[in-house]
Amino acid sequence: MMISPDTNYEHDLKGKTQQKSRDFDAALDLLRKLVYSCGGSFGGYETHTYTFADGKVLAESEHTFSRSRGDLPVCRRLPLTREEFIDGLKDIHIGEWKRSYEDPYVMDGRKWELEMFFDGGRRPVKIRGTNAYPYNFDVLLDLLGMFDEISEER
Repeated sequence: MMISPDTNYEHDLKGKTQQKSRDFDAALDLLRKLVYSCGGSFGGYETHTYTFADGKVLAESEHTFSRSRGDLPVCRRLPLTREEFIDGLKDIHIGEWKRSYEDPYVMDGRKWELEMFFDGGRRPVKIRGTNAYPYNFDVLLDLLGMFDEISEER
């Protein structure tokens, strides 16, 4: 039995992807915390946690090799309001991203993970990668205040 191509299937699939992305963007209004981790085995890992207070974005950063008292987590306020930060996340369309990105041909390299926690009972979202990134990952890094982290690798 031969099945004829169905252009409606492709249209339906694209529509579902777009709806999933719109649903995710709407859920970003309920974002409570975002955690971005990155690093490699030999250089350790950095963890950057973003939370909100009084309409502002608070960022806390720490490194796995931070052992001395002077290396305590660094807290800073991003120059964005919560609304600007959420709008920036919506512009990235993270809802379109796959849940995992990997380049199996690189032996040692950089791993990263993005975790998002929501209010209202929505399950957390976790996206990760090893030596591979979504097409607009650099836009996320700019929003998070990470500068040129992967530009050398691309």
